[in-house]
Amino acid sequence: MVFYFTSAVVDPPYTIYMGKDKYESKYQVLLTRTTDLTGVFISDEDLIKYGWPEDIWFHVDKLSSAHVYLRLPKGGTIDDIPAEVLVDCAQLVKNNSIQGCKMNNINVVYTAWANLKKTGDMDVGQIGFHRQKEVKVVAVEKKINEIVNRLDKTKVERFPDLAAEKESRDHEERNEKKAQIQEQKKREKEEQRKRKEMEALRSYTSLMKTENMQTNEDGYDSDDFIEVVFASSSAEFGRRSRRNSRAQKQRNRGPRYWLSLHACKSPGPRRTLAAPRSSQEHELSSSGRVR
Repeated sequence: MVFYFTSAVVDPPYTIYMGKDKYESKYQVLLTRTTDLTGVFISDEDLIKYGWPEDIWFHVDKLSSAHVYLRLPKGGTIDDIPAEVLVDCAQLVKNNSIQGCKMNNINVVYTAWANLKKTGDMDVGQIGFHRQKEVKVVAVEKKINEIVNRLDKTKVERFPDLAAEKESRDHEERNEKKAQIQEQKKREKEEQRKRKEMEALRSYTSLMKTENMQTNEDGYDSDDFIEVVFASSSAEFGRRSRRNSRAQKQRNRGPRYWLSLHACKSPGPRRTLAAPRSSQEHELSSSGRVR
């Protein structure tokens, strides 16, 4: 059995629920935004066992009292607790402490659910901490009847299935993480594709591929196409002209060039050869030297 209370001091309002066991002084109080809870019988230890990572735990310091869990929105931290909600939690815990409800100037401690330490040798309702430095303290001067009465007017009894709720929460979180991983892989793949495109643009390897070429056989005669073809044709014509010019020059001085090579390859002392004006002005000896 669980009692639910609505704290409407902030918008959206929070929901407080409290589970009671066979001991009159032992309660489990859970503060959450969840309002649609259905299920089966639960015990005090179930509220500790099936807590969520978003839960913040409260208890009267050094006295027996209720246990309070504040369920934050996803991504919230212990420092994000609204001050008004913090007061409601502290007042509810104090009101459910046999000794604390009669005392003034008490302290209420609170910490994240993940910081709670529960071992097999502990009594029902007994809790320890993994890291003491993460436990915070809020002072409660006295009981405020207006707050307690306001919360009592919203009390509703329900029977939630805490195990099913936590499994549903964990399943949703796993799906969100999978979606984030898939989205990250998609972004990385898109970035890799863009990098390859940029590398291809900076290189000339793709320019001579048949699939990248264009033709005007189908009437494609845009200005850009004509300019590219004209530039390519002009460059090729210039290269051919230069090759033809060099070849013609070599043909014109062919005999002289052959003679010079022939003379340089001949044995004997080297001589400086003057270019003859005609083929009759020089004569080759039988040894191949020039006279």
